Amino acid sequence: MKKVLVILFDNTEEIEALAPADILRRAGADVLTAAVGNSRRIVGRSGIPIEADAMLADIAGGRFDAAVLPGGPGVFAAASDARLAGLLKRLDGEGALMCAICAAPAALGRAGIIGGRRCASHPSVAGELPTRDAAASTVRDGALVTSQGAGTAVEFALETVSALFGAEKAAEISESICFKSAR
Repeated sequence: MKKVLVILFDNTEEIEALAPADILRRAGADVLTAAVGNSRRIVGRSGIPIEADAMLADIAGGRFDAAVLPGGPGVFAAASDARLAGLLKRLDGEGALMCAICAAPAALGRAGIIGGRRCASHPSVAGELPTRDAAASTVRDGALVTSQGAGTAVEFALETVSALFGAEKAAEISESICFKSAR
């Protein structure tokens, strides 16, 4: 079973965290949500409280096949947490699938994780990502999946499923949730 870590933090964009968590669980992944900070309870950008499965500090040594970093106004504060930065760098070095949406690709870029790989992101961080594909809503380049933002969260989650479980599984989930890409 594929193990996936979904990072949660105060001021996360809720749909960018919860759509991937939900869709990856539908695909059969063992999804663990972990909160950055001093509490398992975070409050998202829209004021929705979310209870994480664990604290990041308690799982920092864990092994995961993929990590999902959502965006939102709190992403750069969260990414400056030394434990999170270290965990993301370690997982990337181990070949885990790194997934980031909205402003989170810029946080991965600041950590040296994007490198020369193509990516998508929210337009607000375009200047930080020289390899950003402005025309793409979601990009997979090797073990990196990135996407533009809240409006592409389901597409992003399905691309992550495709990377972990194959295109057939992603199509199966897409059909089961009646997803039709607007693009």
